[in-house]
Amino acid sequence: MKYVVLLLMLAASLQSIAQQAKPTPTLKSILLEQLRTTHNEKDWFVPANTAIEALSPEQAKWTNGSGNHSIGQLTVHLIFWNRQQLAKMKGEPEPKYSGNNDETFNSFDAANWPATVRQLDDVLADLEKTVETFDDAKINQ
Repeated sequence: MKYVVLLLMLAASLQSIAQQAKPTPTLKSILLEQLRTTHNEKDWFVPANTAIEALSPEQAKWTNGSGNHSIGQLTVHLIFWNRQQLAKMKGEPEPKYSGNNDETFNSFDAANWPATVRQLDDVLADLEKTVETFDDAKINQ
């Protein structure tokens, strides 16, 4: 009788584990998870939206004077390169690029900081939506 109870308990435990098991990750699911956690889902690091949402324009343009980029400059840089990748993914013409990466930082204007924050959110959300529409063949290209 003792063994029957143990077997029933083991079966119940295995059933519980099977129900809790996550589906096997796919390239698409991993990519979406990475896009979401860098965009707006909290993980072991702060996502971009959380990192910049409460910054004032003055905070966004601050630098330490040693040649480092400001948060605002880094944000427009991220917007530029994510738009490039998004255009490639959609088969659309890519935004113009002179080949000088320094230029991707220089379009920051503190007066437009709220719009810049929205632009980053928009491009990251669009990346996620685009990847969601891809089938395995498209993901593996």
